[in-house]
Amino acid sequence: MREMFKNLIWKTKSIAQTSPKRLPPDVRKNQILEAASELVEQNDLADFTMAAVAVKSGVSTPLVYKYFPNRSELLRKLLIFELNRIDQFLEAASASAKTLEAFVRRIANAELQTRMKQYVVIQKITQDAQLDRVITETYEKQHQIHMDYLSKRMSQATGLPQDLTLIATQLNLGISRAAIPLVNKPSVDLQYLEDIIVDMIMANVSALAVKYGTGPLRDF
Repeated sequence: MREMFKNLIWKTKSIAQTSPKRLPPDVRKNQILEAASELVEQNDLADFTMAAVAVKSGVSTPLVYKYFPNRSELLRKLLIFELNRIDQFLEAASASAKTLEAFVRRIANAELQTRMKQYVVIQKITQDAQLDRVITETYEKQHQIHMDYLSKRMSQATGLPQDLTLIATQLNLGISRAAIPLVNKPSVDLQYLEDIIVDMIMANVSALAVKYGTGPLRDF
């Protein structure tokens, strides 16, 4: 009897040690989203399952379902999660940059280094043909918010109308994102690549300001 009691105590302690620690709902939700983000980044989306997210998060599958009722909704919330991270970065970049060139450099640097993961995850989610229209619409809405914000800042710095800077913003972002595959090549120096991107974008913006705006660039 004493031996059985000892075994019961040992099993209880073992369960307590392996069970997920109770966390506030927002913290737990973010933990699951972080794990989901890593899974999407490192694997094919076809392998993305609620069970795999649970294992990566260190929680039970029912707990994942508690916060996200199905796979599609988890991916939709993950998309918003990653887009919000980019929003936060843009706000920080805007607050610290004193010139348009400094702002462009911050964005180029982020896309080449610190924000590569977000763009990989977002691209995988939005390019999956099996996902429902809600996810695509979520991305399109958030993407338009990003474009409006960036084009507004460019309009302020150039004197160009925002409908023109919106087009320029979309084209200029294409330059930096097109350079992302070069990041992992050993022969490519990241600083050199960043300088080229900034020079190309600033040359484009300066030419537009002279041709269609009020002249040279203003303070940001």
